[in-house]
Amino acid sequence: MKRLLLIVAFLGLISSAFADAPFFIQIGGGYSFISYPADLADTISEVESYPGVSRIPLALDVAGGISIAPDSFLMLRLDCTGDRLSYGTNWVQINSYLYSIGVRHYWRRFFVDGALGMARIVTQLNSVSDYSLSDPGFGIGGGVGYDFAGNQQRFGAILEAHGDALYIDGDNVSNISLLFDLCVE
Repeated sequence: MKRLLLIVAFLGLISSAFADAPFFIQIGGGYSFISYPADLADTISEVESYPGVSRIPLALDVAGGISIAPDSFLMLRLDCTGDRLSYGTNWVQINSYLYSIGVRHYWRRFFVDGALGMARIVTQLNSVSDYSLSDPGFGIGGGVGYDFAGNQQRFGAILEAHGDALYIDGDNVSNISLLFDLCVE
């Protein structure tokens, strides 16, 4: 949460420094379809098949950008997924993070974006303070979406399909997320 607030504050500082240039800030979430290496995917499927075990794969994103050309933005983005398996009061959660820089381009209200950056995985067991942190890795992300505000300098909403591919500690983790974002443009 502290990282999220720092990113939002940083994006606010950038946008105030370029007050005359068009910018956007968005934050949102949705559902994520997550793909793990085969051995981990098999373990998750087996645990998920036990009676009483529930699984919740969610996605969160924060992004901001500043215009670099008509209808194009240089953006900073944080993509997060949280995949929790729980049984009663016991749970394990696998979080993935992609801290990236990229470009977004609009065609009318539709957009496409792509980004590169640093990736990490955090695994938690029954407590936010009991966690394991991966070494830094590399990630790429991209998405397509529809901007209801139409890039018109106002408060609005975005629907986006976004995918990330993370390469960490010799393993690949990927996801496709369906997101609903609120934004200021």
